[in-house]
Amino acid sequence: MFGQNEKAVELDDAQVAKNKALDEKIAQNVVVHKMPKNYKAGTFSYEDYFNHTPSSDLAKSRENKGQGMAHGKSQKTGLIIVLVGIVIVGLLAYGAFAYIKNPEKFNFFSAGTKPTNTNEPIVPITPVVPSVPVVPSGTTTVPEVIPTDEPATSTEPAVTPAAPEIPQPQAAPDTDSDGLNDKEEALLGTDANAPDSDDDKFNDLTELVSGYNPAGAGKLVNNSNIKKYLNVGYKYSILYIKSWKVDLVDKGASVIFTADDQSFIQVVSQANENKQTISDWYQSEFGAAPLASQAVKYNNWEGIKSADGLIVYLSEAALKNIYIISYTPISDQNLDYANIFEAMIRSFFVEK
Repeated sequence: MFGQNEKAVELDDAQVAKNKALDEKIAQNVVVHKMPKNYKAGTFSYEDYFNHTPSSDLAKSRENKGQGMAHGKSQKTGLIIVLVGIVIVGLLAYGAFAYIKNPEKFNFFSAGTKPTNTNEPIVPITPVVPSVPVVPSGTTTVPEVIPTDEPATSTEPAVTPAAPEIPQPQAAPDTDSDGLNDKEEALLGTDANAPDSDDDKFNDLTELVSGYNPAGAGKLVNNSNIKKYLNVGYKYSILYIKSWKVDLVDKGASVIFTADDQSFIQVVSQANENKQTISDWYQSEFGAAPLASQAVKYNNWEGIKSADGLIVYLSEAALKNIYIISYTPISDQNLDYANIFEAMIRSFFVEK
């Protein structure tokens, strides 16, 4: 049996020589790292594989060809870059030269800054004034008037605005029309429905301002609703409504008689340092001489009334003091105690 197998595997000399040659070629190509193409499919031929151009040589050939093309392209790119650089440098050089020669043309580098030096004259802008349209003859169209800075002239007389109306004080209700309003009649104890409350043939208001009692017999001081105030420091006396509150300020230099509605009558006293007559004092205080219609004179003193009749400035014959008697109502429109104020003024007496 073994003899038959040995005979079967014996090869002729030609086949052995051929296999030896193939083994040598295989030994030379041991650097191949992957199996040849078609090896697994069974169609691989060693003779065709080793007689064919190696793939490594083909790759080298292709690499050399690609390097040549890349080298050519890099030369063209470098040339283009050089040309662009030359152009840019030229433009920069031209711009620098132009700026040095005429920098005014490059003001956009400093926005908002006016050029300091210029050879061009400044031309003033003349405003355009529209012309007055000319009206053709035979038409009645009135041309539009263009306003100017010149003062307008007019043949019409100037209209003086009317002076504002000064509201006059409203008279308090006077039921019996005797001149005393109903509030004053209540304070004096007279009859608001009878002009002559004591029936002595004299009007109630006439008796009051004359220093008599309108509610009965005797002088005003005899009225049960009237009281006499005596100022020892400034030596004067005055009659007032008994129900009114009396306040002294600055040791009697100011005396205030306050009614229930908070209106009041005040007497202020001060030294007449320059011994002036009341007319001279008034002019020095107010810068104008009093009118003759403002002058009043009662008892032993002379005085000047204000234009509205609510203040009296007076001085006695000895000219020692200046006295100011004033009436301050709760409203300029409601002079409820004007007649009582007048009676108090006339009762004012400077003691010796």
